[in-house]
Amino acid sequence: MNSFSFGALATVALCASAQATDTAWSGLDQEINSLSASLATQGTSGPKVGGYIITAFDYEADTPVLGDDPSTGITETAYEGDDTSGWDLRFVRLQVKGDLGHDYSYMVSFDLGTGSAVLEDAFVDWKITDGIQGRWGRYKVPFARSALVSNAKLLFLQRTAIGESLDFRDLGASVSGQFEMVRFWLNVQNGSDGIVKDMFINARVTMDIMGEGVPLIEGAYGAGDAIGMTIGGAIGDDTGLDDGMRWLLEAAFVTGPFSFAAEVADFDAEVGDNTPWDATVSFLFTEQYEVAGRYEDYDDGEANTTAYTLGLNRYVSGHDIKWTLQYQRIDTDAEVAGIAFDRDLVSVGLTVAF
Repeated sequence: MNSFSFGALATVALCASAQATDTAWSGLDQEINSLSASLATQGTSGPKVGGYIITAFDYEADTPVLGDDPSTGITETAYEGDDTSGWDLRFVRLQVKGDLGHDYSYMVSFDLGTGSAVLEDAFVDWKITDGIQGRWGRYKVPFARSALVSNAKLLFLQRTAIGESLDFRDLGASVSGQFEMVRFWLNVQNGSDGIVKDMFINARVTMDIMGEGVPLIEGAYGAGDAIGMTIGGAIGDDTGLDDGMRWLLEAAFVTGPFSFAAEVADFDAEVGDNTPWDATVSFLFTEQYEVAGRYEDYDDGEANTTAYTLGLNRYVSGHDIKWTLQYQRIDTDAEVAGIAFDRDLVSVGLTVAF
């Protein structure tokens, strides 16, 4: 009888212990799953650090120099300089992005290429309604495609002259959206007079007229195999200037390994007083090599400046790691003290994005 009682008690104790152990493991599993979910949420919404480094070696023969001529002592004139060559740190960009939840996100970026931190972007995006979002802070003016493409996703080591002139940032607010194949931007920023009373105001519209359009990159690499074409236009005015209007028309086309892009802009008297244009073509002849050519007309009056650029890209890991070899010829009738400012520049560049 006693042995039966002790056996029964032992059996009950073992069952209770097993049940307690199962409960403990179950609780631990729930805690692990909860922690994993928490970490996954932090990974998707927390700050994400990225950026890129672009360096180049440049060579230029008989570089024209504007300044003091040490051989004659003449000041503020031009003279033929020696061949120049050396390495240049084009960009060292550091970007921090994050999702704040509640349809809000942010981006802050600095450029360290000068040896000190220079603020580039500092803005917040938020969802206004389906397909429409707002932006508030410091950001690049949404005007030209050639200015909006990331430095790390260019075909050459520099933008077009039009893209360079419209590649600027300011404080302001914008509304943008997309409805099927049409995208739009309405933008207001401080403008040339800063925080006073006048504003820079512009509108931009693009339309994907073939396929899904062309992504915001230059060239054929990464654009996909399907045919795509995007056209766009923008108009803006700096109300702090008497003649601060500017407009732009642009087109980008890609089909398989071939790409084409062109743009024309017009700048009023106080922002350039010219109508420059350019055209760019490229061909991706293997998965890793792309050749490109560009012609630019600056339309700068009597200077009559034009530029020709030829380039070859070697993609190690897409645009994230690539080598660029390029030759640029700038022809101009502009002279100072009888010396023309024509240029022949050969460059080798390395782009690394992270």
